[in-house]
Amino acid sequence: MLGLIRDMDELTGTRREFLLGIWLSGARHWGGNRDEKNRCEQDARELITTWTSGDTITDYANRQWNGLLGRFYYHRWEMWLAALNNALDKGAPLNEPAEREKIRDWELWWTRQHDSYPAEPHGDVVALSGKLFAKYAFDAARPSLSQETAPK
Repeated sequence: MLGLIRDMDELTGTRREFLLGIWLSGARHWGGNRDEKNRCEQDARELITTWTSGDTITDYANRQWNGLLGRFYYHRWEMWLAALNNALDKGAPLNEPAEREKIRDWELWWTRQHDSYPAEPHGDVVALSGKLFAKYAFDAARPSLSQETAPK
């Protein structure tokens, strides 16, 4: 799953319309000084991720964008999967509320950052699409488990 997110991040990086960097630089443009630019960027980050400071409407306006996939969703899923694996290793139930709180704290931290993201596409979308097709076509063409076991 994490590999798929990385591949999606790379693919979206080949297209200008899927670049988080453009969204964030556009938001910063609206600020008149450094504090205003930072606030506009934070608002733009919150809009596409956490939406509010509470945990009520997460991912309301989510996007599958380069940078967001690779540095936000990837890390969030990495945290969740690590918590699941840790619970399995210990033979203990997952403390889901505690893990969700850790993830939420990280999400809110991310919305307050000002790291940069590419604002220009990179890579060849056709070549990369061919590479990803070769990588995933077999699995995509296989019947799902429910289709394999369904009565005929």
